[in-house]
Amino acid sequence: MAHWFEVLKIIDAALKMDTSRVAGYAKMLSTKLEQNGEEKVANKISNLIDSKASSTMTVQSVSSLKLPFDQESKFHLGEIINPNEITENIILNQDIEESINKFIRYHKNKDKLVVEGLEPPNSILLYGPPGCGKTLLAKNLSKILNMPVIIVRLDSLISSFLGSTAKNIRTIFEYAQNNPCILFFDEFDAVAKNRDDKQELGELKRVVNSLLQNIDFMQNGSIIIAATNHEQLLDPAVWRRFSLKLLIDKPEYLSRKRIIEESLKGFYGYDEEMLAKVVDGLSGAAIKKLCLNVKREAVLNDTVELRMKDFLTFLFDETFSTDYTASPFSKGDELEEKIKYIRSLDSKYFTYTVLSEMFEVSTATISRFMKSRG
Repeated sequence: MAHWFEVLKIIDAALKMDTSRVAGYAKMLSTKLEQNGEEKVANKISNLIDSKASSTMTVQSVSSLKLPFDQESKFHLGEIINPNEITENIILNQDIEESINKFIRYHKNKDKLVVEGLEPPNSILLYGPPGCGKTLLAKNLSKILNMPVIIVRLDSLISSFLGSTAKNIRTIFEYAQNNPCILFFDEFDAVAKNRDDKQELGELKRVVNSLLQNIDFMQNGSIIIAATNHEQLLDPAVWRRFSLKLLIDKPEYLSRKRIIEESLKGFYGYDEEMLAKVVDGLSGAAIKKLCLNVKREAVLNDTVELRMKDFLTFLFDETFSTDYTASPFSKGDELEEKIKYIRSLDSKYFTYTVLSEMFEVSTATISRFMKSRG
């Protein structure tokens, strides 16, 4: 029988008199049946939920189906993004892609697992430098698994009122319990910081304790994904709570090529291999922005032909000044420093001849630069 997972969750919630969770998993079941072409049954379930909500659910149960908000600021604790709203695809390094594909396989086959008393892992911790796709990965999982993603808003979650932050954490987790979704925490270190930090007040310990308890009681119908650029700040107990811990790092060579291919569709004239080497060390976001800048300039010039010179101009004058990557030079540096930088990326590939063509200077000039000090 298909949809064992949802059926068992509905029965479990019903026996516990938890009408909110019954409605949440029933909605998930309805969506899956509709996708499988069983629209009549799906509509019956949806209509049943709508008709019974006002008569059998308590006021608290009905309101829990809506995204909660902070009692003091009145701001919602998160933003809901539906799977059909997500259009951008993520390109991952091969080892991370393999781990994510395994995670997806578990969830797409959770009916088989639950029959054997097993459930798929439901927590992922993403860490690494900014701009490498942690948020986009959460959104892509939402699209693949057809689950809404809730982007938790830390500015609403963290309250200046004593005890309110822990309460908000509990509230957003209760929402995820009742409404199967992907719960995504960005800048996770803000609420999961090491409790031994002597510079923090006692309130931090209460917040982290609340967070740990809620993760422990998280049902497998929902998925929690946390992301941080400062993994060294996380409490050690937080690490143990996550089934999958992934370093989302800057793209490797093959990933850079795929990002470039995806970003420059419809344009030609550039050397894909050369460009992938030139952007070594940049984040995925920076590579996409570089391609966007060059495309925008090309469109204004009524052309779809791109030159390496155009990429180099934006790389040195724009990308390094806005990317999170530490720049080896600043805007306005001499041509010599820029040529030396490209040469340092791969001296075997960037020969004097190649550099001469890239920068449109003579090989004698290149040779002179390489022999100079610095």
